[in-house]
Amino acid sequence: MTIKYALHLNNIERMRGAYPSPDTIRLNSAERTSEIPQIIWNKYIDSLRETDIRYYPDIDHAINVIAKHTQQRAEYITLGHGSDSLIKNAFEVFAKDTIGYTNIVIPDPCFVMYNIYADMMKCSVNKVAYKDKKFDVQGTIDAINIDTSLVVLSNPNSPIGDSISIPDLLSIIKKAAECKCVVLIDEAYIEFSSVESFVSRAHLHDNVIVTRTFSKAVGAAGIRFGYAVANSRIIELLNKVKNMYEITGPTLKWIETIVDNWGMVEVYVNQIKAKRSILAHELEKDYNVLSSECNWIHTTKTDFDDSITTRQCKLPWDDRIWTRLCIPADRYTLERLV
Repeated sequence: MTIKYALHLNNIERMRGAYPSPDTIRLNSAERTSEIPQIIWNKYIDSLRETDIRYYPDIDHAINVIAKHTQQRAEYITLGHGSDSLIKNAFEVFAKDTIGYTNIVIPDPCFVMYNIYADMMKCSVNKVAYKDKKFDVQGTIDAINIDTSLVVLSNPNSPIGDSISIPDLLSIIKKAAECKCVVLIDEAYIEFSSVESFVSRAHLHDNVIVTRTFSKAVGAAGIRFGYAVANSRIIELLNKVKNMYEITGPTLKWIETIVDNWGMVEVYVNQIKAKRSILAHELEKDYNVLSSECNWIHTTKTDFDDSITTRQCKLPWDDRIWTRLCIPADRYTLERLV
């Protein structure tokens, strides 16, 4: 029997890499590279109750926790099981073929899920290539037109690692507003960057969404939590296409624990920034290095110890094989890399 289904899905290829051995050092997925401090872990475990499993989570309370943390009003915030789920929600609202305007603008290269979500929603994609090894601000502005419904940017960019300044973002947002389209700013790595977050400005614009995650700087990829900040009208629209309960009870307890102990995150981010500079400096003695404003760098060194899991890739302007190398927080692992 041939079942009925959405035929355009035949054009989508999804791949999941092999899960690294527990005996290896995982430097391939931009995860936290050091253990969560025991005092923080103990606080989290002590906060858990049997009802966190048995009852549905209090979403309004979770929103209020993030509202206080970000110093934003609760009506400007919505939650997701990872920021990528919120990015998908934005595609569903602002880029699906049923709305009549299905052209999106993204940088090339970009986070792989942008292209996949575009294919899911049957969008046409206008890819703006990097220019002189940098994000092309003017090229992005020029690509936005009356048929564009969504512009998606990662800041800093994944996978390249460079950042977009606030003035450049404002220029892109202004052009998008003239064409009545939304700009989504994916700030998954913003804590590692030198540029300012757009979170505090998002609600001031009628066409801006900022997404954040607890997977990178917070170091909780397994907890699957992210949030979005926008004006109340956009949040209302995003909420229409979301799951009934976006997070779990244990996730809520983790959010509370981390927000109450945010100094742990700041310490870890400062460690990564310092080690990032050291690693780049040491590797540059023998290899090419493309540093970044994320928690990883690119290097032409590819011969790492088998006990270290890395990711190999190509850069759009270079035919050589590069390694995208997550920054270890501890000196022992750092020394093994160089």
